[in-house]
Amino acid sequence: NFVYAEPLNVTDLKVAPDGSVFFTMGGRDTEGGVYRVVYKGWSGGNWGEKVSGAMAAVRQPEPLSSWGHAAILKVKEELGDQFGPELEKIARDTNAADLDRVRALFLIERVGPRAKYELLQPLSQDASAAVRAAAYYVVGCHGSDRAKALAASGAKDADPFVRRRALEAVV
Repeated sequence: NFVYAEPLNVTDLKVAPDGSVFFTMGGRDTEGGVYRVVYKGWSGGNWGEKVSGAMAAVRQPEPLSSWGHAAILKVKEELGDQFGPELEKIARDTNAADLDRVRALFLIERVGPRAKYELLQPLSQDASAAVRAAAYYVVGCHGSDRAKALAASGAKDADPFVRRRALEAVV
């Protein structure tokens, strides 16, 4: 089932540490309330399964929240020196879901160790447009001449979003 109301005048929304969504509604002479929506998995993939290791960081439900970032740092601490290599392994895995690969690449850049050219160059040529776009985004965070040259090569990509990310990286 999905949440439905007329009007559904949501006044605030927050994702909880367990991945559920809380929202409030009401105001202007309408009945208000606090509601919780619980995620039960989806048929398009395996996001409902329990994961461990680096995948627990990759599949954080809200990675940019303070609690999500703290959970990612906890996984990094638990894995120690294996955190970066495990994320690289996910990013390179062509059998993994594109979203997992993209998130792994963003986590490498965000919490370290910083993505190396030897990872970004092959990912910029990946079969997945989402992975190529993410690789160019991360390249844009580096600023070196070598990174800018790699980003410039993406300006010829067939996918318009990949081209956009590559050109943003050049700038």
